[in-house]
Amino acid sequence: MASDTLYDRLGGHEGIRAVVDEFYDRLEADEELGPLFEDADMERLRETQTDFLCEAAGGQRRTTQRPSERPTSTSPSPQSVFNEPWTCCTRA
Repeated sequence: MASDTLYDRLGGHEGIRAVVDEFYDRLEADEELGPLFEDADMERLRETQTDFLCEAAGGQRRTTQRPSERPTSTSPSPQSVFNEPWTCCTRA
């Protein structure tokens, strides 16, 4: 088992997707942060975040987009909005 990758230890694609879904569920439910994502394609965010984390943890590359083609956020992101509220989405 010592040769297992972080990807394997996190439960592979399904395990990582479950964590990503929990994170974005909390983000969308947050009173301060949720409105910043009202117009976002949340499924695409969830998919691209899952793909990124899977690859970063040692899983196979699933995305075929080059970095310049990947979506970017156009939502306002003043630092004061993200300081405290953002942590609500990462607490256990």
